[in-house]
Amino acid sequence: QARTALDELVRHYEPALKKYIRVVWRMKSQDVEDTLQNFLAEKMVREKLIEHADMRRGRFRSYLKTVLDNYIRSQLRRNAAAKRAPDRAIKHPELIDAAMDQDSYAPQDTFDIEWARSLLEHAINNTYAECLGEDEQTAWDIFSGRFLQPILSQKPPASYRDLMSRFSFTSPSQVSNAIIRVKKRFRRHLEESIATYAMDDVELEEEINDLIKILSSGYR
Repeated sequence: QARTALDELVRHYEPALKKYIRVVWRMKSQDVEDTLQNFLAEKMVREKLIEHADMRRGRFRSYLKTVLDNYIRSQLRRNAAAKRAPDRAIKHPELIDAAMDQDSYAPQDTFDIEWARSLLEHAINNTYAECLGEDEQTAWDIFSGRFLQPILSQKPPASYRDLMSRFSFTSPSQVSNAIIRVKKRFRRHLEESIATYAMDDVELEEEINDLIKILSSGYR
């Protein structure tokens, strides 16, 4: 069960972690892959990062990013020290930290944007599959036109009148009911994904609110 939870967590966060390492720490693709796999093996598996996460340190997403930064910084310092002659010890390691921060700086919202993108993609795919399985293609199309497309394509939402005409509905309530049904499924899939790492219902709700903020800001 613990391994399944870890696999779920990695699946949701891997795209965000990869892009964060590449953009913020300016690593090449192969170095990104090696760094991420080593980080997962050492911190997630051997040190059981999930079990040791402390709510007093803040939300898990922020905690994960902090642990990753510290891990990469430690590895870079270790690599730099290994390349130096034994008689040339580093006297002020804090200066190396500062130099690394300057050299590797990039917009810090990269991680959160990729987290939102991955979470949204997962929820969309699962909701769509569920709608198809329950013969709700029409409801999905309405939800997509009214709710998803404005987020994904920055398009204005389809009007109730246009949706009624397109699907031969006779009242706005039919459109509204279809949106409500799919929206509940979509929300459930979002919550299930976040619940793989959220410590409690409060953090779950905070993560959803963060997701809404990121989507509202035009994250693409």
